[in-house]
Amino acid sequence: AELREERALRMWLNSLGFGENCYVRNLFDDVADGLAILLAMDRVSAGSVDWSRVNRDCRGVVFKKTENLNYVVELGKSSVFSFSLVGVQGNDIVVGNRKLTLALIWQLFRFHLLSFLSSVRDSSSKRCEMSDEQIVAWANEKVAASGSSERIRDLHDKRISSGLFLIDLLAALEPRSINRALVAPGVTESDKQLNAKYAISVARKLGCSLFLLWEDVVEVRPRMVLSFLASAMALQPRDA
Repeated sequence: AELREERALRMWLNSLGFGENCYVRNLFDDVADGLAILLAMDRVSAGSVDWSRVNRDCRGVVFKKTENLNYVVELGKSSVFSFSLVGVQGNDIVVGNRKLTLALIWQLFRFHLLSFLSSVRDSSSKRCEMSDEQIVAWANEKVAASGSSERIRDLHDKRISSGLFLIDLLAALEPRSINRALVAPGVTESDKQLNAKYAISVARKLGCSLFLLWEDVVEVRPRMVLSFLASAMALQPRDA
């Protein structure tokens, strides 16, 4: 069965709009020739891919797939992306190594998210990398400024599971977006589920591009929580 993180990353790749010829139905099988990943790299960092080095037709030819994915790893390690890919080789992705494929695509997703965040918050053309800690600090500051007592320590903080912090963050960004009558205390599992669903629904209505599910909030999946906070942060240009 497809795991939620796999689903989120697959949905993100398809959201980049490469068309039916490069549609990702299975996160591992459909990136095994490297084309979808290279298209994504070129989309999130325009001009980063030298297409003269890419084998566009790899059907049934393993060495061509491996060449493409060796190039993906080379690009990922370059100064353009600066991914952590210690011990990763192109063939690992060709053969569908789940852990390494997820690690690569997650870093590409995070790069895209933070690049977009940087572009809407900084008018300069230079990309400014933001850390997870800075994003958490921003969220805490916004929530505190709104008068809420909700706080989180980091992306692993179990208090996130109640959904209340995320709801208060959205309320801080747009007070009219939250109907307090629909917010549960966040104590029981049912409360948490309702709050998580509500937070995601409101965030999407405000314009956040989200690929997480309510379970990711209740179970406090750090990567998915980061995507929520960063998407919320992108709603406010610069230091608004």
